[in-house]
Amino acid sequence: MKKVIVALSGGMDSAVTGYLLKQRGYEVKAVFLRLTDNYPPYPPSAIAQFLGIPYTELDLREDFKKLIIEPFVKFYLCGKTPNPCIWCNQKIKFGILLDKVKKMGADYLATGHYARKIYQKGRYLLLKGIDRKKEQSYFLFYISQTQLSHILWPLGELSRNKVENIASNIGFYINKFKESQEICFIPDNNYRLFLENYARDKLDRLKDRGEIVNEQGKILGKHRGFWRYTIGQRHGIGVCSKKPYYVKKIDAEKNLLIVAPRPALFFKEAIVEKPNFFPFDYLKSVLEVSVKIRYRQEETPAIIQPLNKELIRVVFKKPQFAVTPGQAAVFYQGDICVGGGLIKSAQ
Repeated sequence: MKKVIVALSGGMDSAVTGYLLKQRGYEVKAVFLRLTDNYPPYPPSAIAQFLGIPYTELDLREDFKKLIIEPFVKFYLCGKTPNPCIWCNQKIKFGILLDKVKKMGADYLATGHYARKIYQKGRYLLLKGIDRKKEQSYFLFYISQTQLSHILWPLGELSRNKVENIASNIGFYINKFKESQEICFIPDNNYRLFLENYARDKLDRLKDRGEIVNEQGKILGKHRGFWRYTIGQRHGIGVCSKKPYYVKKIDAEKNLLIVAPRPALFFKEAIVEKPNFFPFDYLKSVLEVSVKIRYRQEETPAIIQPLNKELIRVVFKKPQFAVTPGQAAVFYQGDICVGGGLIKSAQ
């Protein structure tokens, strides 16, 4: 009998994951990752008890702070917009936790992600989940071949409605299982307030206020700290003008916010760094793909070209709005996630 440890979050998806694996004949145990000082509203221990599986907690708060929160702050202070969920999947859930799971004697780690994997021609491939509205391959592109070989995602083959029906049929009260929030360590999703509270000493060393300029360098106003803004932002910039301005670039070194009319924020290409691929180790030639530069955004056709092993040029078939440094660019061919990387720059 194969042994699997399911990571319970306190939500419906991971709960149903545990149930399905038990039904399929796995020897199932549960673990809850303590990543912050807050517990989920519905106790994971109660879910494990309901499922009738052994339960334990792992306190990874210090690892989470070092590997996720501190880089998150650093990115904003460098004028970039990070996506910490991608790092967490790579370094915490399928990094530290997976290593601990294997040491505990389990064959697999299971989570409630809506994604799939297949083994083909000697390599593991990451596939989109069946439910297109819920599928989460965008957040999983940094997972390695070794990590993929020890992961189970039962929900990848199911629709969200099917998961809800399973939960209802076995006696879960769905209204207790709230959707996960956008960033788990920022309860109200107000990253600006989080930065003020967490990194006040670092912010004090920066010039809090700075100039807002157009592309020609003309001063249009004062910003309240460049880390408060993101590429593509229109509202709350603080520029009085008959025509709307959008944030086009953040120059952290010079403490400048560069703004421009909306048409100037459409970019033809981007440079992507630190790529990871599933069908091969490195991109060796030009490849036609569809690319997603935000989780909730539709894919768009593009060509990717290797500059070296660490840099990829992405040429969009149609210019894309507000391509944001620090965010992920993830490449697809149909259902297959070819790979992805972090946006370094755009033009």
